Amino acid sequence: MIFLGTAHSNDTILVYAVVVGVMSLLWLFLESYARLNQFAQDFNDAFSYHNSLFDKHSF
Repeated sequence: MIFLGTAHSNDTILVYAVVVGVMSLLWLFLESYARLNQFAQDFNDAFSYHNSLFDKHSF
């Protein structure tokens, strides 16, 4: 583990910046994936509801 206050403080700050950037990108990806999954679930529910209405009113 790299600690702050060592001789290579610039490299340490760079490493922390990269780690924070990667973590935030991963969080954004997971957040958008969860919202997309929720949207797909809502779309699927609406589509199945439409199909059930169509089945009830079939000739």
